[in-house]
Amino acid sequence: MKLELFCIFAVLFAVRAEEQRWAQFKLDNSITFSNATEEAVRYNIFEENLKKIEEHNKLYDEGKVSWTQSVTEFTHLSADEFSALLTYKIRKTDTVRMNLLEGFNLSVPETFDWKDQGKVTKVKNQKSCGSCWAFAIIAATESHYLIKTNQTIMLSEQNLVDCCPRKYSCFGCDGGSLIGAWLYMMETGVALESDYPYTGNQGTCQNKTKLFKIKKYVLLPKNEVSMKENVANVGPLAVSLNADLLQNYNSGILDDSTCPTNKNNHAVLVVGYGNKKSTDYWHVKNSWGSNWGESGYFKIKRGSNTCGIQQEAQYPVLY
Repeated sequence: MKLELFCIFAVLFAVRAEEQRWAQFKLDNSITFSNATEEAVRYNIFEENLKKIEEHNKLYDEGKVSWTQSVTEFTHLSADEFSALLTYKIRKTDTVRMNLLEGFNLSVPETFDWKDQGKVTKVKNQKSCGSCWAFAIIAATESHYLIKTNQTIMLSEQNLVDCCPRKYSCFGCDGGSLIGAWLYMMETGVALESDYPYTGNQGTCQNKTKLFKIKKYVLLPKNEVSMKENVANVGPLAVSLNADLLQNYNSGILDDSTCPTNKNNHAVLVVGYGNKKSTDYWHVKNSWGSNWGESGYFKIKRGSNTCGIQQEAQYPVLY
């Protein structure tokens, strides 16, 4: 009888803890539902994802994986739903790939990080808008400006979301391409963030007079040696990758051979590289806010094109 009561209380306690965790998740992420049926569906997905997170972290504790997972703002979504949010588009182009540093005897240290140098601007949040392409482009430009001038400039992602035209493969919150955004910044330029603040929704293009332009962009060869040389000697790189595995990322070095290398769906900024426990990694700035991952950043294995990260590394050349 005592054992039965103990089991009942244990089950009730576990259910209560799960309900409290769900309530806290909704509060933390300002999530509401239109009806009880919708919430029940989301709660069930949340619970399934929690089980997967716990199973993954057990593997981490056993030394079988190199990264941990946790609850994120995406944990109430199925894997397919999360993947559908990742709308980055690779633009087919005739751009010549080049490594401007090739042939030069330049120093390439074993570890280097522009964030440690104070040359990376703050982590921003694209919210529910599929504007990663704009955030990666702006983050790269802000960093290169800071490296070149030692002054901080904050540029407008919203300007790109609202104004970059379809002819450049820009589709606002429905995705866009890095190369297309560079072309728009070369031709038209973008406003300061203070003049054109981010809303997280695509709106009508506003005409601004004070615009920042770039001279050109450089698209690197598809190899991580070139990426390393350019990160260390030039600056951070805007890149794309397949981000399906980042849904519940928490910390550590993402290393999964099942991650597709030819289905890139998200754009981010490589700010540095290093080595931890004999594993080479890239240090990457994301655009999902500073509460996600490692204060808005993540690490991913370097040297094996993990998740397609070498596919289209690029950076701006400023005037």
